[in-house]
Amino acid sequence: MSVQGPRKAPIDIRDNGNGTCTVTFKPEVTGTYTVNVTSAGKPLAGSPFTCKIIGKEAMPIRRG
Repeated sequence: MSVQGPRKAPIDIRDNGNGTCTVTFKPEVTGTYTVNVTSAGKPLAGSPFTCKIIGKEAMPIRRG
């Protein structure tokens, strides 16, 4: 996974132990970020994803 945006955003990837993982990133400035997700070197369906960060409050985005 990679994230591109106005400033580097820390990424945390956790293996859920059931064939899935939970990925979070914490942007520190507002702006548009592009999230690229791959599995076995291939893009995940729908990737890249675009996130527009508009404020300080966190809002989880779930796909599934």
